[in-house]
Amino acid sequence: MCWKGRMYNDVQTLTSVRDELQEWRHRLHTLSASGEISSAAPAELTSITEVIAEHLDRVIGALDQDETDFSDISSHLQQQVNDLRLVSLETTFRRLARPVRDAAQQAGKQVELELRGGDVALNRQATESLYAPLLHLVRNAVAHGIEDPAAREAAGKPRGGVIRVSAAVEPDRVVLTVADDGAGLNFEAIRARAVQRGMIAADAVPDRDALTAAVFQPGFTTEKNVNDLSGRGVGMDVVKAEVEALEGRIEVDSVDGQGLTIRLVFPIKSEHEEYPPLAIERT
Repeated sequence: MCWKGRMYNDVQTLTSVRDELQEWRHRLHTLSASGEISSAAPAELTSITEVIAEHLDRVIGALDQDETDFSDISSHLQQQVNDLRLVSLETTFRRLARPVRDAAQQAGKQVELELRGGDVALNRQATESLYAPLLHLVRNAVAHGIEDPAAREAAGKPRGGVIRVSAAVEPDRVVLTVADDGAGLNFEAIRARAVQRGMIAADAVPDRDALTAAVFQPGFTTEKNVNDLSGRGVGMDVVKAEVEALEGRIEVDSVDGQGLTIRLVFPIKSEHEEYPPLAIERT
């Protein structure tokens, strides 16, 4: 048991003793008034119990104040510890630049990476845990989202695509967003692959939400050719696992021909810990 728990129990014990003494004092007054015992004895005992009760009141008051003081000190120290552990997302975001550049070169595509919200600070463990899912998402955007220059030009788009990675703090959550201006999810290809894997019946007509969920299943990929960038079915399921480990959830918004937006949403206050899982603030 922590010191706060022990102190609370001590206060409760002393309070119970005080209340019991007051109860005995009341009984003695009652017995004296009824004539069942002489008035001298209860008067003396009453005086003693009153003195003890007064001392207990002072002790209880002092302990209550000590508990408040210790609680304030503990909270202050915890905040200082959290502050020391906070790391801005800027470094994590910048680590994505080279993988995006290498992936674009390998895929023969032109891709620009835009970073926003790097001043949002999380505890070090959370920052390190978020790098892997962000890396999978930006690589996936290059492989499956951004079209090759010729296709983009034919669709009336600039030859180079854009991937935007951002972070924003809201009143009760923090949101990390990876968005691209590519073609959006290929739901026809996703459905065909899901049928091939036996995930849905050949005559089934799943909605887009169901098809989107299939993308996050282990081993799922629409890429026919396996290479270093895609086709291994490893990535989006890892994103889901990493996000859920931090008590987060994933929101997906795909617009045909315009792009894909994936939001990683995390609660600021954990349901299972005394302190927030991400310890979020803006620097």
